[in-house]
Amino acid sequence: MSRLAGLLREKPWAARLAGLAVLAMVAFGVALSSLLSVAAGCASIAAALVVLVMGRSGVMSVRGIFSLTWFVFFPVRLISISVDRDSVRYYQSVRGASHRDLIWIWLLTTAAFVAFVVGAVLIERWRPPVPRVDEEAFSYSDFLALCIIGTFLYAALDLGGIASGILGTVATISLFGIAGASYCEIKRLTTHRYLSAIFVVINSGLGYRAGFKEALLLPIAAWIVGRFVGGQRLRARYVVLAVLTVCIGFAAIQGLRVGRVASESDTNPISATLRGLTKYSLTDGERHSYQGVEIVGNVANGILFRLKGVDYLMEIMDAVPDRVSYQYGRSLWQPALSVVPGSSDLFSLDPDYRQLSLGRFVTTRLIFESSQTDNRSSQSMTFPGDLYLNFGSVGIILGMGLLGVAFGAFDVLFRVSGPMTTGILVMAGLPLVAVERNLAYVIVTSVIALGVIAVTVVVIPRGRALVTRGRERAARRSA
Repeated sequence: MSRLAGLLREKPWAARLAGLAVLAMVAFGVALSSLLSVAAGCASIAAALVVLVMGRSGVMSVRGIFSLTWFVFFPVRLISISVDRDSVRYYQSVRGASHRDLIWIWLLTTAAFVAFVVGAVLIERWRPPVPRVDEEAFSYSDFLALCIIGTFLYAALDLGGIASGILGTVATISLFGIAGASYCEIKRLTTHRYLSAIFVVINSGLGYRAGFKEALLLPIAAWIVGRFVGGQRLRARYVVLAVLTVCIGFAAIQGLRVGRVASESDTNPISATLRGLTKYSLTDGERHSYQGVEIVGNVANGILFRLKGVDYLMEIMDAVPDRVSYQYGRSLWQPALSVVPGSSDLFSLDPDYRQLSLGRFVTTRLIFESSQTDNRSSQSMTFPGDLYLNFGSVGIILGMGLLGVAFGAFDVLFRVSGPMTTGILVMAGLPLVAVERNLAYVIVTSVIALGVIAVTVVVIPRGRALVTRGRERAARRSA
């Protein structure tokens, strides 16, 4: 990725010529109402912007990870829809969309991504008047202590059946510890090489027990990020292993869920994985039989079915303002205030916005599908969908530009260069790239995570100093 970006910088005339060709393709496509021409042109623009962002900020940055996530949820998904949208698994708004409707979606989402990249690039010139993060503030043993504390708290919440978003975010301090410890191990700042992997297994096991794919995979991601930032060379076998881990984790959670629905008491991870791979469709959860290559197709279809950002955006655009009026910011600030105790009555919050996540609101108010009537799961809002719900198409473009500035500022403040910033990226940065969620959820979660890290940075060094002083006093008394 960086080599391609460097080549484009060395030969600017080639980049400009390619850009003009792509813009001409889009212009002719719009004039002729050619969906495939617009799709090819907009997808090329999005791909070029991803290369630009990755070349300037690197893979291990909020901007870089978000750009890749956006490309999967929107351009890649739109390509699939543009080629064939007759599947019954698509929403009615997708199946009934005309070529002109899809051309407008292509142009709107591309303009939004351009605004994001412009905001993210412009903020690079900002030099914050604050000191950089002290990468030596924590030792390897401190990171392991955070792994223990976070794991214990997460286990207590899970075993006690306590559903608390704030305490759950506090428990993710184990991710901070795993990432920092993994970095120290690969940098040989300790004699241990794989001790942090024990906490990966424990936390992923707790995530499996809870039945959440994200909780299962995030500890693995934290460990990999620590390794990669610490200098681990990216080899093909590591990429293959990471892909297999995601597929197996996805199949295990889905197998566990469909087993619970079908009243199958066996919760063994191996049995659940085999059940998810061979006995059930990972797309709709219905019973099927898969063998051989069909298993690969089952996993691929199941994963691709869940990467549907455009589907939700089109369904929201179909519902607003006909069935649901523009909210003018209510779905942004009211869910954010819902984390404050007593806020529902104090601020007279709308019943739809008395929780941070708007997944159930989307299912019950915005998704106009008969198949969703009895669906207990929560559907996705997406960043563009949340912005459109409040301010329409213009709000999507302006809002994505502001998000580019915010994400770029995060990267400037916490540029990844050591174990501390690696932990910050994992614990507070990764929540920001969840493009399928509503904005209040990702921003408040990231802010709470930064607050937890700030408190930890103050408490642990002081606690260590108190222990050291206590030992010195004890030594003087014995002397």
